[in-house]
Amino acid sequence: MDFFTQLAALSLTGDLVLVVHCEPLTEGADPGAAPVTVSIALNNQACGDPAARRIVPMNLSGPAAEIDALFFTRLRQPLQATSELLVSMEAHLKSVEIAKQESAMARETENAEKKEKDRQKKSYDDAMVKVAELENAGKHREAFVKLPDAETHPQFADAIAKKKTDLMAKFSQGSLFAV
Repeated sequence: MDFFTQLAALSLTGDLVLVVHCEPLTEGADPGAAPVTVSIALNNQACGDPAARRIVPMNLSGPAAEIDALFFTRLRQPLQATSELLVSMEAHLKSVEIAKQESAMARETENAEKKEKDRQKKSYDDAMVKVAELENAGKHREAFVKLPDAETHPQFADAIAKKKTDLMAKFSQGSLFAV
């Protein structure tokens, strides 16, 4: 199999960086015996994890003929493992970012719901203070009119209904139509 066909068969994700250093040959020396050093690094620019930069290049040194014969058998598994690691790191970073966003959205929704409940509670409390003032002043009909709406404040519906009944009883006392 040719060199580039074998590279393509590795199915690596990222850029494969090869640096080849060959010692100069003396005249009449066998090229297969010439010392060669190959440095190989896999860079995946899509991986945003800074830890990916800590992966050091792999180095092979030896006679050119040996590097030719063993290049792909020595590098296949480490390069594929590195490629999978870098892809996995990026997938992890993306999932963490999505979780952060969803968590922030959940907190925002929760905060909005809490603010709405607090606003409704304050509105109810303010109205009930006004009702109590009017009731204490003997203005039972006005107090009845100022009662908050049970549909607007469903969590206080029972208390509002009880207060309505109490106020109706008070303002119908002394009426010509009282039973």
